[in-house]
Amino acid sequence: MNQAITQFAFATGLPRVLGDLEPAVDLATLATLEELQEEGEPNLIVELIDLFLADVPCRLSALRASLVLENYPALKRGAHSLRGSSGSLGALRTSALCEEIEMEPADAFASLAALLTSLEAELARVFPVLQAQRLLRL
Repeated sequence: MNQAITQFAFATGLPRVLGDLEPAVDLATLATLEELQEEGEPNLIVELIDLFLADVPCRLSALRASLVLENYPALKRGAHSLRGSSGSLGALRTSALCEEIEMEPADAFASLAALLTSLEAELARVFPVLQAQRLLRL
């Protein structure tokens, strides 16, 4: 019986769905940023989220262009930069995907393309969480 359940789970993509339950943003990371907030100053987290949300679409376009043009140094620099900003806001899976892109060999075009697709999907999960966190702080 257990084997049948396992086979059903894998056939229906259940492990992928369960993986999507991993939080898109680690709220504890955002909470540590709150400690840096100074009295009477604009909300630091709101400003950081605004910068991130405005910047990421351009960065993704640049990453895609770098891949298409086979400009691997630019691709890896872009991934490194996005890794830092996403990690500082608690988008830990996004940060990990960026690190994978950085570590991937330059000649692994198909793998890099798949990682970029995964990165875009993960950012689609991250954006609404950050937008909601932003609204909570206004």
